[in-house]
Amino acid sequence: DQLFRITEVKKSENGKSVTVRALRLFYGLRGNLTNYKNTGTVTARDALDKLKQFLTVATEFDFYTDIVGTRTGIDWTRMNPVRALLDEKVGFCALWGAQLVRDDWDVYLLSKAGLDRGVRIEYRKNLTGVDCVENIEDVVTRIIPTGETKSGAELLLDGTIWVDSPHIADYADPHIHHLKCKDCKVSDSVPTALARARMREQAQAMLDDGCDLPAISVSVDFINLGDTEEYAQYRSLESVFLYDVVHVHHPVLGIDVQAEV
Repeated sequence: DQLFRITEVKKSENGKSVTVRALRLFYGLRGNLTNYKNTGTVTARDALDKLKQFLTVATEFDFYTDIVGTRTGIDWTRMNPVRALLDEKVGFCALWGAQLVRDDWDVYLLSKAGLDRGVRIEYRKNLTGVDCVENIEDVVTRIIPTGETKSGAELLLDGTIWVDSPHIADYADPHIHHLKCKDCKVSDSVPTALARARMREQAQAMLDDGCDLPAISVSVDFINLGDTEEYAQYRSLESVFLYDVVHVHHPVLGIDVQAEV
């Protein structure tokens, strides 16, 4: 059970019903501001301590983490604590790869919050709906890497100026991408051959990361059998929680994947 705060109340015209919108206590932190900034190296524990220490208004919330890594340069100046934790670019979770778990006044930022409890979501068992989307809009199958000559002009590969994916024939047309490579400027210490070798490596690394494959997303709806009257005795066996890994199997659609709750 978790505590929530009501943030909106809606009364019906006839006065017979009231609808409320409530958010976890955690989101009350959006009304506060932290003013923490550090240009040096910061541990995960110290970043959370300073976030709380530099709040405009003292809070009852406590922040915990099991992450031991450091980051350089934190700027949460005049930022509400929720954003400082969850912002996609500068938030704690993004910087340290943390998963956030809220338990009333205690906030945990963990390296891995979920477990694989062996729960399976299967066709004709507990799977009630599944959408599988395959998207090729961002696929890249031909990369043109460029560096820089000593004079500042564009440097291309020798001969064939691009690197092709082995999957290029899987699509109707090549999907071409211009890659501006890092550390590929010709100088006294970086000859042209080395710069081009780095360019080719960076293009190949992009392909190795799967840029030539469709983006696939699977959205799954399922029923927890333990919540049904017929299977109430199995309730404790099939519980899943936030960040848990579950196994999803749908032979008709050819889906056999692991998914995070």
